[in-house]
Amino acid sequence: MTDLIGIDVSMGKSNVAVYHDHKCIGEYACHHTKTGFQKLKKRPSKREIENERLCRLISGIYFENKGIYGAPKIHYFLISRDEHISLKRVQKLMKTLGLRAITVKKYQPSRFSKPITEGRKNLLNKSDPKS
Repeated sequence: MTDLIGIDVSMGKSNVAVYHDHKCIGEYACHHTKTGFQKLKKRPSKREIENERLCRLISGIYFENKGIYGAPKIHYFLISRDEHISLKRVQKLMKTLGLRAITVKKYQPSRFSKPITEGRKNLLNKSDPKS
């Protein structure tokens, strides 16, 4: 069993052929540009590296606290760890990570389908306001 991959790189177009046991499995064509190669060579900026580090910190704090904390509390934790970062930046990074705080809604008593007074005695002997 022999596997072979052949690549032909030409100006603006590349051809790839994949062989297995002397049989061609597939042929593929790929178009590329100079800017595409430049993007592959591009190194991440200091800001991107810093954002990745902050994203790891933010997600760590978020999951340690079971997803309850939102951006203001996570910002507070980062400030207490001597990370100089604004609240808005924490909000943006949380949005890119898809993290949202879990909010617990306040208790609201349910509405009754019937009025509460229906079927009860009129203890004050006042007239019914409906009649």
